[in-house]
Amino acid sequence: LKRGVHIIVGTPGRVMDLMNRGNIKLSTCSYVVLDEADEMLDMGFREDIEFILQKTPEDKQTVFFSATMPKPILQLASRFLKDHKIIAIKGKELTVEKIKQYYIPLRANEKDTTTLRLLETQQAQLKVIFCNTKRKVDELVSLLQENGHLAEALHGDLSQAQRNRVMEQFRKGKVKILIATDVAARGIDVEHIELVINYDVPLDTEYYVHRIGRTGRAGRIGTAFSLVAGREMARLKDIMRYTKSNIEKQDPPTLIELNALKRNKLQDEVNQILTGDLQHLEDLMMAFYQQGLTAESVAKALLFKHLGPEVKEEKVVKRKREITNIARLFLNVGKHSKISPGDILGAITGETGLPGRKVGDIDMYDKFSFVEVPAEDADKIVKIMNRSQIKGKSVNVEIAKGK
Repeated sequence: LKRGVHIIVGTPGRVMDLMNRGNIKLSTCSYVVLDEADEMLDMGFREDIEFILQKTPEDKQTVFFSATMPKPILQLASRFLKDHKIIAIKGKELTVEKIKQYYIPLRANEKDTTTLRLLETQQAQLKVIFCNTKRKVDELVSLLQENGHLAEALHGDLSQAQRNRVMEQFRKGKVKILIATDVAARGIDVEHIELVINYDVPLDTEYYVHRIGRTGRAGRIGTAFSLVAGREMARLKDIMRYTKSNIEKQDPPTLIELNALKRNKLQDEVNQILTGDLQHLEDLMMAFYQQGLTAESVAKALLFKHLGPEVKEEKVVKRKREITNIARLFLNVGKHSKISPGDILGAITGETGLPGRKVGDIDMYDKFSFVEVPAEDADKIVKIMNRSQIKGKSVNVEIAKGK
């Protein structure tokens, strides 16, 4: 800066800091570009942006780049842009033709298993998984790492240095799976991403376009899967209308498909190994022969070690519930209370003695939840639960009107 530069690129906070120190003077600035304007406002930078713009000349040229056009953006444009024009992308350009799009309908508690199976069955080098919350990103990273996957998180709680480190490892292939929120994902610009999984259906239809656009770049074919549970189907239909595309339904991968994939992969590996020098294994094979073992029996044992027991066709088993007449309870706690369906189930069964199999569906929203219980036990549960807490939070429980 002391030597003199033509262009300064910075975050609002850092630019303001240098302005206050006298290291940056914007009185002669000719151009101002605000990138990711909608995300800047969502992250609470409006006052900082206004402060910076007020210190620039009136006759400068100003450009706002924004994926969406919410009211605050238009307000800023009216205030700081002279005779501004809005240039909008055409609807037909929203989707990328080279991206295969699928959705898998399932229950919310099946998302983890389905994600793991998709990662096994989809032979992709670099993969990105999107979640709607930072908490879910961290939970999914832990799950994948426990299952032997090279996965890292990318969300707003990471410092810039941490984000740079994760992205560098991802570009070099040291990290194979990136799990991100929408806000953090704007900086993902890697050509060789072959698979995108929407663990959660995005809350904003335009986010879907940004998510799947991370794959299918540089003329390559990309694949995008969306895991859709319950009421997320309504959002997916909005996305299909918005993008004017038909997202194809697909069943989740089965254990039989996984096993077939393992068998084929092992067969290829064995064929590759047999082309090498195996002379040093002759003594070991002779030892097996002296124990009365044949080459066939040794091969079967090694195959069993790699593939495990026989995998039979899965049966779809729904949770057995002993409910005939159902009552629906309303609870004044939800996702924002950092409470999970398991916490609610545990509280009800623990406080009331009701067996878990008698508790039906638990539907959670941001600020409240609904729980299905036997109608004959509803009044008793309401009475007991209104004197209790869930994870230290007092709850108010009522019998919901209607169904």
